Amino acid sequence: MWWKKTKQRAFVEEQEKKKERRFKINYSWIVHHIPFLLFLFGLGILYIANGHYMVDNVRKTNKLQVKVKELHWEYLTRKSELMYHS
Repeated sequence: MWWKKTKQRAFVEEQEKKKERRFKINYSWIVHHIPFLLFLFGLGILYIANGHYMVDNVRKTNKLQVKVKELHWEYLTRKSELMYHS
């Protein structure tokens, strides 16, 4: 019978240790870590802004490539016309 009591005691102690190890997010933890949380928030905003900026640059680049192709074809047309007239 004494071994049952020691097993129960060991089980209870193990449960208490698990409760102690459990990480609790409470008000004091949040207040203590506000600078780091703000840093992460700022990094997130910069990451999103950078993504929008790059998408805008890609769109501008594609528009300019189309314009360059059109100007190239116009150049070739004018050049052939000049060769034909001369």
